[in-house]
Amino acid sequence: MHVTQADVDVLVPTLLVFGARIEGDLLCRNILDEWVAKYPDRFKAHYILSDAAPEGWEESGHSTGFVGKKLFEEVLYPAGDHVYNLMCGPPVMLERGCTPNLKALDHKESNIFSF
Repeated sequence: MHVTQADVDVLVPTLLVFGARIEGDLLCRNILDEWVAKYPDRFKAHYILSDAAPEGWEESGHSTGFVGKKLFEEVLYPAGDHVYNLMCGPPVMLERGCTPNLKALDHKESNIFSF
């Protein structure tokens, strides 16, 4: 993954919520963390682990458990006309954990995309 200055100049504020079973499953984490450090006003990452988390995980600002309404209430940008939710993952997570909870928090269905 490569980011140019031109990319940064047009990057809207972006929050990545990255769910995984274990820390080792967080693909490209070193690059994502680099972007968080380099572009703090434009890129944030929040990691959530469903299985055993390393010591100090939650104290570092990340979560344990599953993607759902409680997590969304805590970390997502508030719903709005220009807030878009782009999701990928197992269909069961998208259909049960993501889409209905985004709608419950007033995110417009027309602004929710899964692939």
